[in-house]
Amino acid sequence: MSFTLKWSNGSIGEKSSRKIKEEEQEQPLIIVEENKREDAYAKISERELISQINKNPFMAQNTYLDDISARDLFFKTINTGETKKE
Repeated sequence: MSFTLKWSNGSIGEKSSRKIKEEEQEQPLIIVEENKREDAYAKISERELISQINKNPFMAQNTYLDDISARDLFFKTINTGETKKE
């Protein structure tokens, strides 16, 4: 003997038909869900672009010619000895 327990107030439930209505069949629902990868790509694309070269931030405004002149003034050795003239 098997028992089946069922919650009911004594009324018989109404069953729905298995046929799909024509209106629902013509307009399929498309649900787009973003996943974590798309969220990460969106965050990366919003970032501010920075240069990927080694650059001294203290000399960013200098030009090559300014750097060469500074080298000549301060870093090159200057001969302070007297030269003999014959």
